[in-house]
Amino acid sequence: MPQKTKLLDLWFSENLSDGEIYKYLITKTRVQKETKKHTLYLTEFENRGVGYILDNKLKFTASDEFMFYEPLIHVPFIQSQQVKNVLIIGFGCGASIRECLKWKDIEKITVLEEDKEFYLTNAEYLADIHQNTYMNKKVDIIFLNLEEYLKKFKNKYDLIILDINCAFLNIEDNSLLDKDFFSNCYSLLKKDGNLSFYISELHIDKDEVLRKKIKILKSIFKEVILYTSWIPSICKNLTFILLSKNSKGKKYTIEEISKFIKTKNIGKLYFINEHSFIGLMNPPIYLQKYDLAS
Repeated sequence: MPQKTKLLDLWFSENLSDGEIYKYLITKTRVQKETKKHTLYLTEFENRGVGYILDNKLKFTASDEFMFYEPLIHVPFIQSQQVKNVLIIGFGCGASIRECLKWKDIEKITVLEEDKEFYLTNAEYLADIHQNTYMNKKVDIIFLNLEEYLKKFKNKYDLIILDINCAFLNIEDNSLLDKDFFSNCYSLLKKDGNLSFYISELHIDKDEVLRKKIKILKSIFKEVILYTSWIPSICKNLTFILLSKNSKGKKYTIEEISKFIKTKNIGKLYFINEHSFIGLMNPPIYLQKYDLAS
């Protein structure tokens, strides 16, 4: 976590890999909070503005969070073109709600967050990010985990978004994103539903843990799509995964994508348009090869 390196200077440092450390000079700490499940710091950096540090990892800064949330949210909206009801697992910083509400056809957003104190902290201190969209009448916040929710509700969704810190690529951590978890998510989706989440940065060399986990995902979902977005503040090319229940081979022309965005999106976008969407759906070779996972 933040550590003093010289008098009156406070630095946040994070190991990117063996032999690589990323450091930011902190000019102000707005919030320091520990909840039941999370440690949260909201800071101001010398060169990046407000930084969001979750569980000792810099997730993003206010200057580039759109490079994370627009690919996470808008890619499945465009790919499906019929999203009306969304389930968001994890409140996060509230930006997932903000982005979902940019679509004209959205009818209902249900958010599952099991850490109420975490939600209250982010709701109070991250208004610049979520813009109070969690208070929209279309949004329902439920303080349950997925298993508890499944016992009480039988709703079906067009899209599920995972806005949670996870160890998807940690073979030793199967506490959340395991086969049962994704099977439960599958059961909550409508017949053409999608699920979107992010993992971490992938190396060019094929990751055997990811290959095995993609094999599990392909045993549940009809289509698995990988795409990436570079996030400058964390110096990583994050990988996102889009799971489709029944959309194998769905392709759109650039004109169709442009028309859909112009007629259905009512919010300002900074990252996604028809051109960037096509680019995301045509990832580099080292991601394409995971299509061969079996």
